[in-house]
Amino acid sequence: MEKYDVAIIGSGLGGLVSAQILSKNGYKVLVLEKNEQFGGALQIFKRAGATLDTGVHYIGGLDKGQNLYQYFKYLGLIDKLSLHQLDKNGFDIITFDKDLQEYPLAQGYENFVEQLASFFPQERNGLQIYIHKIQEICRSVELYTMQKPKLDSFYTPYHLIDTKSYIESIIQDKKLANILVGNNLLYAGVPGKTPLYVHALVTNSYIQSAWRCKDGGNQIANILVRHIRENGGTIIRNKEVASIRLKDNLASTIICADGEEFTATHFISNITPSKTYALLSEEVLRKNVKLKYEQQTRSIAGFTLHAIIKKDSLDYMNYNRYHFKEHNTWVNHAYNAVNWPENMMIYTPYSEKHRVLGAMCVMDEHEVAGWANTKNVAPIITSRGAAYEDWKQQKIDIVLQRLIELYPTIKNNILEVDASTPLTYRDYLNTINGSMYGYSKSIDEPYNAYIPTVSKVSNLHFTGQDINLHGILGVTLSAFLTCMPFVDMDKILNEVRSA
Repeated sequence: MEKYDVAIIGSGLGGLVSAQILSKNGYKVLVLEKNEQFGGALQIFKRAGATLDTGVHYIGGLDKGQNLYQYFKYLGLIDKLSLHQLDKNGFDIITFDKDLQEYPLAQGYENFVEQLASFFPQERNGLQIYIHKIQEICRSVELYTMQKPKLDSFYTPYHLIDTKSYIESIIQDKKLANILVGNNLLYAGVPGKTPLYVHALVTNSYIQSAWRCKDGGNQIANILVRHIRENGGTIIRNKEVASIRLKDNLASTIICADGEEFTATHFISNITPSKTYALLSEEVLRKNVKLKYEQQTRSIAGFTLHAIIKKDSLDYMNYNRYHFKEHNTWVNHAYNAVNWPENMMIYTPYSEKHRVLGAMCVMDEHEVAGWANTKNVAPIITSRGAAYEDWKQQKIDIVLQRLIELYPTIKNNILEVDASTPLTYRDYLNTINGSMYGYSKSIDEPYNAYIPTVSKVSNLHFTGQDINLHGILGVTLSAFLTCMPFVDMDKILNEVRSA
């Protein structure tokens, strides 16, 4: 049986970046993916000929010299990606019912302040304080600034400051305070709980620069897969891991659902820790540690609608629109099925051939609890039944009606509609109950956010969105953390900075 230096479970971005780093630095790497398509949230699908993204709607920090640009350059990505920059004067637009004004979140620190100060001139000083604080927080996270971290985490001294309280302490205008967190769907913000560092790390990246992938984010996965194979790595699709055999308290062998086995010296899991521990052959360790992670609070699940429409019925929007029923933007945590959706992220993916209008909103996992035992991803596909399809269609109709109210020209011009529910995300992305962003970050449980990259089994490591921070940038940085025990990180980060 062939033995690998490192076997990686899952080909989400964290697994692929880890495999690229390690294979680039001489390790014999194996990646096993349970699905037909590589990439986790980078996966795409097609409807009516249009390419639809699973989870990559826009990316920040990709201007030359910015952090993700440098990391992607090192990984061999940046020169091969097909990108389109969003509107510099408003990459995100915040809007409200009964308010005709569009409030922009702009690229560039000075531009960000100027665009909002034109609506709230009395808050210019507060906006400048806000921008300075965002930059200060980002400088405190070493990997964010391409420096070697002292700890195995994104530790920051700002983990006990909650976002809502801080912003309201420097911004007197309540509407502006809400606008500044108008895109908190990006991290499932909870008032009084979401740490300021989470808001800062996510928001700062887009203020630096904001981009869309042309015709799908799967290009990131495809490029990484090609590089890993060029480096001598092995990547196998349709290989679901059923268990991990231990020997002398170390992981030794992966057993797949089809019975095939793979051995390695080290292992990295790109699936959530509780599901990873559930794979272990040692029962006491498996049960105790799995239960600990299962009891941690997870971020809310999501629902996404894609409407493929006649191209001339709606212009391409070079921004994302976050629309609310009321001027309170802290609504994503307080799910109310009766008033749903209280907030939608609305966007048009970049495509020269098709026009798609997308809408993403939160959805509580309990909405789909009655169909939790079904599965809709190969090789196991079970019907969710007529009741589920009726429920799903009701939700589609609600969101579609909201979109038609906002964009009347699309009425009677819709070619096809597709929607993803929490069960869709659970099945295709292997998340727990369709959670969008893994474990919740809260000032009440600050250390739950810092999951070590090394598990209770010393040669089994973690990567992915549950480790420190979600999103393209967060997962990329977490993968570099995962690889620290294997490589000379000082050397690698010097190469990242000079790439």
